[in-house]
Amino acid sequence: MKIERTPDDQLVAALKMGAVNLGMSGSNLPNGYVISAIIESLRNFHSTITIKELKLAFDLAAAYKLDFDPKTYQNFSPLYVNELLNAYKRWASSTYKYLRPDGDINAEADKPDWSYKIYRRLPGGVLRGEIQQGYENFLRGILTDRRYIPYEWWAQLVIDGYIEHDDDATVFENVRVNQLDNDQKRRLGNGQQMVWLLFELAKNMGRKDIYVKG
Repeated sequence: MKIERTPDDQLVAALKMGAVNLGMSGSNLPNGYVISAIIESLRNFHSTITIKELKLAFDLAAAYKLDFDPKTYQNFSPLYVNELLNAYKRWASSTYKYLRPDGDINAEADKPDWSYKIYRRLPGGVLRGEIQQGYENFLRGILTDRRYIPYEWWAQLVIDGYIEHDDDATVFENVRVNQLDNDQKRRLGNGQQMVWLLFELAKNMGRKDIYVKG
């Protein structure tokens, strides 16, 4: 469940458990107007993060896995939580990659044939679900580079009429990035760029979903 739809009592419980994990205790635990201010900040700036991600962010901070000083100095505030979650988003952007930016991570010779290709032949419903999740990650600042966009998202959006098909459009099936020539790489980049521009347009229109009726 995303923070924007998570009941206050669940957010309070997650925040207090996170504070305990970070070394706070007793009267220093957030209460009253402090925790209300933190929840308001969460809903305003991190509404699309899920409650599970909120808990994960605290766990990662407590384990010193984020580029963030987790020491609270017994001061748990909206500023602290915002800095923590921004560090979590930076961590997530480098962890949850859809497409390799500079080649195929499975390019080693000993990798099996099921390793990622440029184009996966998947049902339209599966790809539409991926595209919507990718757009939500784009809104959250997790998807931060168009090169992480799978090429088949472009192909599906062309089929669905959200992106105009042009003469330069080509689908490369069962081919790795490092097997493309320069012209093919350019075409790949053009497809990814068109999806990125669609995401930016939808964001500017205030859309929460890429796929909308009408």
